[in-house]
Amino acid sequence: MKLFYFTTDRPEYYGIRAEPTRFADVARTPEPGIYIIGAYDLIRARAYYGIDWLKRYKVVDRVGYSVYVFRVE
Repeated sequence: MKLFYFTTDRPEYYGIRAEPTRFADVARTPEPGIYIIGAYDLIRARAYYGIDWLKRYKVVDRVGYSVYVFRVE
């Protein structure tokens, strides 16, 4: 699982274990897996890289209103 979100909180505090990865490194060509991405990073991906993850990859779940869970095959 790879986690990308905009906050100063640490995921470990909530019991979340995720690989530390910069979104810029995977935005264009993600490896297969589960990606949890905040809306802020989705907007940046579209603005900076021209990639609309919401159209390109399947959303399998949402956490609250601003965090999306993708499964990349």
